[in-house]
Amino acid sequence: IPFAGEVILNFRALLWSLLRNNKQAFAKAVEALSALPRTAPWQTFSLLPLINNQNAQLLGLMASKGGLLGQLLEELIEFVLSVAGSHEQPAQASKWQCIKNCLKWGVNPNYVFDDGMSLMAHAIVKSTVNPYKQYREVKILLAYGADTGCLTSLPDKDSMLHLACLYYQPKIVQELLEKAADPNLRDAYNRTPIHRLFDRHELKSRDRDYLLDILLADPTKFVSRVVYLPERVDLNSQDNEGKTPLCHAISIGDCYMVRLFVPQDRLDPNLGPADAFPLLLAVNFDKLAVLEILLDSRQLDLNKQTSEGETALLRAIHIGNREAVKLLARAGVNPDIESREGEETAREAALNAGILVSWLVSWKRPRLN
Repeated sequence: IPFAGEVILNFRALLWSLLRNNKQAFAKAVEALSALPRTAPWQTFSLLPLINNQNAQLLGLMASKGGLLGQLLEELIEFVLSVAGSHEQPAQASKWQCIKNCLKWGVNPNYVFDDGMSLMAHAIVKSTVNPYKQYREVKILLAYGADTGCLTSLPDKDSMLHLACLYYQPKIVQELLEKAADPNLRDAYNRTPIHRLFDRHELKSRDRDYLLDILLADPTKFVSRVVYLPERVDLNSQDNEGKTPLCHAISIGDCYMVRLFVPQDRLDPNLGPADAFPLLLAVNFDKLAVLEILLDSRQLDLNKQTSEGETALLRAIHIGNREAVKLLARAGVNPDIESREGEETAREAALNAGILVSWLVSWKRPRLN
């Protein structure tokens, strides 16, 4: 296309109206230049230095336009997305450099960056720095139709709910659940979102507790703001290692979460790896407070054995955990179960170890579950 004088005038009008935030003149210039191809002599020109928080709204008029106008808008979108896709939020980012504007300009709400993470995934990951801002960003993405079940292409294959639980963002978790996010969706390691609550346990536990209340809809708390039925969440889900959420809660000694799990009727407190089921974990990690809570469960199999035939009582005796032995004794565990045929029973092991508990002599029968 020749370097026509009319085209130059229209291009100048585009820049003039943009600088003066004149919507009518800008729309007219956009229409006049809509057929200009990318091969125009000024194709390397950039609008970026001219955009500010006031005139950015005009760029929506360039959405869906092809040719040079489409290229100019694409450059702006790429710039904003590069900011959104970074793992650090720039301190001096202008307000117009936001995801909402990109969505107005036609960006797919499920856009995926080269690192395998979507727009929403990046928003959730950065929520630890600015929770409210990123929460608003997630709400906007959902309003534009972002997929709550979208999995990252990272090795973990996390869903958005997995990430919100991992980074302890209760408001985002609640928003995702309201948009019908699946609380039982599995990642690459067969973990559900509840499993991810335990993967960053060095952070403040109160955030994790609040999240679990939201996921389980504890009837005694958050009644006015949480309406999800407890049945939505599979409490007995097992990851690739066979561990349930209860196993993870016991491993980190979180009494509050164990106390929330145990009363749930549909919870199987015996489920877990053959050699690392909940009762054994409580003894192994010397979590006496957790053990006491666990022993309150009427469904707990006190005499469950490992693949080697070892019970929690035998393990407590072998590691010299006298307090755990006493707790198990009061609960009614059977001291006469042999770990293997012909090997010593817990009663014999305790006596040999010098652990004298009156119950060892007077034990009658195990508790009936």
